[in-house]
Amino acid sequence: MPVQLDQGNLVLEGECNIDTAEALREHLLSLLQQGQSPIVVKTEAMTTVDVSVLQVFLAARVSLRQRGGQLIIQSSPLLTRLLHDAGLPDAALFS
Repeated sequence: MPVQLDQGNLVLEGECNIDTAEALREHLLSLLQQGQSPIVVKTEAMTTVDVSVLQVFLAARVSLRQRGGQLIIQSSPLLTRLLHDAGLPDAALFS
């Protein structure tokens, strides 16, 4: 499975796209409901990523901020390139 929990951190591996976005959303929601903050997502092992995953990250970031929490995404070159191609500064997701 491309979304795994490792010592309280979410680790994304392999293809992360619309087919895996729901699993990512469910993992993030579970951690949010448990009150975990910050939530750390490691993306270094992703081989592909699409905009559906980016949408999940942005929604989680908003939800966490509303609760005083924090989403920390350890970015990969692949994710940074997606943000650039989407016309979003890194700060849109990572600040």
